[in-house]
Amino acid sequence: MDDPRFVQLASQVAGVGYWRRDVATDARIWSDQMFALHGLTRRRGQRGLRDDEFLALYAPEDRGKFASAMERIRATGEGVDVVARMRRASDGAERTVAFRGEPDRAPGGEIVGLIGVMRDVTDRRAAAEALAESETRYRLLAEASTDIVLRVDADDVIHYVSPSVSRYGYTPRDLVGRTGFSLVHPDDQSRVRGLIGELFATGAVDPQRDRCYRVRTAAGDWVWMEGNPSVIRDPDGVPVAVISQLRDVSERVAAAEKLAASEARFRQLADNASDLILETGLDGAITYVSPSCFALTGRKPEEVVGRTALKWTHPDDAPRLVEAFQTQLKHRGASTPKVIEYRITARDGREIWLESSPRALVDPASGEVLCLTDVARDVTARKALEQSLSEARLAAEEAARVKAAFMANMSHEIRTPLTAILGFTSLLAARDDLPGPARRQVGRIASAGQALLAIVNDILDFSKLEAGQMATRPRPVRPAEILAETLELFQPQASAKGLELSLDLGTLPPWLSLDPDKLRQVVVNLVGNAVKFTQTGAVTLAARYADEVGRLQVEVRDTGCGMSTEDQAKLFQRFSQIDGSLARAHNGTGLGLAISRALVEAMGGEIGVVSRPGEGSVFHVSVRAPIVEAPPMRGDAPDEAMALDLRILVADDNAANRELARVLLEALGAEVTEAASGADALAAAGALPFDVILMDLRMPDMEGGVAARRIRDEPGPNQTVPILAFTADVRTPALTAQSGPFDGVVRKPIESRELLQALAACLDYADGEGGEAEHAR
Repeated sequence: MDDPRFVQLASQVAGVGYWRRDVATDARIWSDQMFALHGLTRRRGQRGLRDDEFLALYAPEDRGKFASAMERIRATGEGVDVVARMRRASDGAERTVAFRGEPDRAPGGEIVGLIGVMRDVTDRRAAAEALAESETRYRLLAEASTDIVLRVDADDVIHYVSPSVSRYGYTPRDLVGRTGFSLVHPDDQSRVRGLIGELFATGAVDPQRDRCYRVRTAAGDWVWMEGNPSVIRDPDGVPVAVISQLRDVSERVAAAEKLAASEARFRQLADNASDLILETGLDGAITYVSPSCFALTGRKPEEVVGRTALKWTHPDDAPRLVEAFQTQLKHRGASTPKVIEYRITARDGREIWLESSPRALVDPASGEVLCLTDVARDVTARKALEQSLSEARLAAEEAARVKAAFMANMSHEIRTPLTAILGFTSLLAARDDLPGPARRQVGRIASAGQALLAIVNDILDFSKLEAGQMATRPRPVRPAEILAETLELFQPQASAKGLELSLDLGTLPPWLSLDPDKLRQVVVNLVGNAVKFTQTGAVTLAARYADEVGRLQVEVRDTGCGMSTEDQAKLFQRFSQIDGSLARAHNGTGLGLAISRALVEAMGGEIGVVSRPGEGSVFHVSVRAPIVEAPPMRGDAPDEAMALDLRILVADDNAANRELARVLLEALGAEVTEAASGADALAAAGALPFDVILMDLRMPDMEGGVAARRIRDEPGPNQTVPILAFTADVRTPALTAQSGPFDGVVRKPIESRELLQALAACLDYADGEGGEAEHAR
């Protein structure tokens, strides 16, 4: 081992140069590595450098270190270390070298020379300085950080810990010198040892590793920490320490555990839900479907996942489903999910209706759509019910149409003969030469006809109620006048029974806006019932106006037999009469009060009764009726005493109706032309000018509406002449000046006053100056 060649080889491998200086002769011996360290090439026979040559390579401030070192070795006999900077001769590079000198002693102990070694430590020193600087900087950051920063060696012994450890009840002095393993939860220790061992074995940090583990506080509690390690290496690249930044992630772990529990709970709900729960990727492929898929469609979830729902969606419904999904994607879930219905095909071929509302699930941080979620409900049974209801509705509408046609026909068929009965009875009753017995018989006929007409009117009104045709037409009216006239109608009946009729109007506004016909019909029903069912005493019609609510309040009080609470509950029901014997004694349909309630409700009001058996009854009505100004004054319409200088065409296929109309009109001075059909009416209207045309709606050869339209459309003398619908049809309330060729309606049976009012309205009898209307003649 003393072979100089071996020493030389070792010197080269280690990069260490060695030297010797003889004390007696001052001879110098340098190894080849010494020349190489200084960037020199040994010349032939050259053993070393002189002092001046050697020192010339070193920094001036470091040159004196060598002379001092030599003197110290001689003086003390101890080894001396020197670090100095030099500039390498070969390339001028500045290097740092470490010099070690010791005495070379003879066997007797006498110092005979100086020996030593020299090594280039430039890279090692730079690394050490960088490490020191890094550690200083990192220490400053660590001491300012709220996270815990610690440094451990390969045995996990703590060499440094930042002051932030005080948050957990420790001081840095408590932990330095202890192993980090002693603070780790027993269940996590094995994993943490593996992580530390891996860092020192490989020197690399694997970012995929889970570095969360529990650490004990000074109080004995456990907190979750997440480590972020960095490996510290020595100049040779060997890992010597690990600096780790520990962050408290207890809240995050707790939230994750809570989220996991929530997801597990909702997954359990989804797995047990009867509805179909789906999650769809952005490409339309299903990524999750609840187990209910099998019960609903016969397909297992694994058969569905990875495929698009359109595979089983009915082609007619697919665009609706696609649009709902695209809308959610486009608006990133910001739009309200749209409820859609679509059909899918089950494994066995059944068609299933689903109702759903797809919703986009958006990442709160990035705002990007993650997937689409949906809950689809089986609505097949509901759709079947809707279909059956639709079919039932269509059937009901058809039945209502047939019923309306039937009621219109019945109205016409019943009212047409009643027109003749009541009309000619009225003409007979007006004669002065009628014997007493005959007059009584005529009166009985008239009463029976009026009773029959009342029954027909009730049935027709009921039909209108069921059809929803009970519209109101409010206009300015005198409430006191309407109530007084209505009560006067029952004076003969009351007198015949010895009843006192009285009117108590209080103070009413002169003009109110309401539907006079409907108010009159309600009061007629109430007063008529009171007179009918009161045998002795009195019937009082009273009215008040409630200014604070803008309502007309009407009461009908009687001293009749009264009613029990049970009877009152049935009072306003259709086809309901509280006493069958009374119904037989007084006639009636049982519809009057039901119709009255509907009329009052149509006017935005209420109707009720207060009664006790044996104490009479009080019926009360309240309707909306705003106070209005009086309408513009117009001249009076002609009354029955006035002479009509008019030429009138009466078109009706019923001879009795034509005769009755002719008699009534000629008695008033009118000139009447008859037409027995629509064709005859067209011919007459084309030949002669008329002031008014009364046109029956139902005629066999041509409907009255068709005939009237042709008179309007075809050139002739009567294109602009008023045409009145002369009809018993239940639908006549819809015939107004705004409905086609007609300017008004004359109902059957004919009443003289109504006929005159219709003529006055269409002819504008009063032109504002009291003059008569322009006539065709």
